[in-house]
This record gives sequence, C-alpha cells and structure tokens, in this order.
Amino acid sequence: MQGACRLPDLPVTYIVKKNVFSVSQPVFTRTTAVFIGEAAAPYTARIRLVDVSPGGSPHTERPSLVCWEVGLIPLDAGSASPAITGDHQLVMLDVRRFQLQRSTIVAAPQLALLRHLWVSRVLEEYPGASGIGGQHRWEDAWWNEIPAKGEA
Repeated sequence: MQGACRLPDLPVTYIVKKNVFSVSQPVFTRTTAVFIGEAAAPYTARIRLVDVSPGGSPHTERPSLVCWEVGLIPLDAGSASPAITGDHQLVMLDVRRFQLQRSTIVAAPQLALLRHLWVSRVLEEYPGASGIGGQHRWEDAWWNEIPAKGEA
C-alpha cells in the first residue's frame, strides 16, 4: 500500500551553478511517498519527503532528491529499560536519511510536524500510551521556513 498518507504537492525550483552562471532547473514537485510492508523493509513502514523531477515518481526518485526519510521500527520489549519498563510495546521513528542546507535540515518543519502528528495519533488511539522524544507538543512558532538566499 503506497500513498496512504498524502500531503499537498508543493512546487520547488532548484538553482544550480553551471560554470559561472546560475541556472534555474525545471520546477520539481515536493511530495510524500509512503512504503508499507515488504517495500518498507527493514522497517514496518517508511515515509519520505522527496522532490520529484518532471515525469518522475516519488517512489523511485534518485536519493539526492530525498529531503528526509523516516522509518517506523518495533523494538524488543525491555530494550529501553530501565527508562521504560518491559511491559510496554515499543516503537521508534528512525530518521534514516536527511539533507542539510546551510546547516539546517531541509524541510525540517515538515519533519517535526510528521513526528508530532504520529505521536498525537498514537496517544489519541491508545490512552495508556506514552510519547518520549519527538515533537508531541506542537507549537506553531516552530514553523519558520528559512528564506532562500536573497529573499530575506
């Protein structure tokens, strides 16, 4: 099952240096790709935020266009002791890939929002659950896109 979680697509333009001139590449589309089951291995599920080239697919795009990728992995009972007792089912969101641009994670607010929504959904679905780490107390002030060079 792919594409179960979709965000609105966002047009993105890349500025690339060729020789001494800056050239705008065609508009890419920033979107999500969801992998579940075998396609997500070694995880239970994976989601990636990827810039898709014209005519490309978010599921097969080259790694250089992946902004970030997160995998959901179950952990063995007791693997977080003594902090978490062995009678809890443990799962972890593993940020397996990300890009840095000017010392900042590309699309960091979207990654923080994904983590917040995931933890919020688990806490809503399972009232006895606990969320440790992540952004489970979201604040709109965290959403501060860094303007591209020359836009500020």
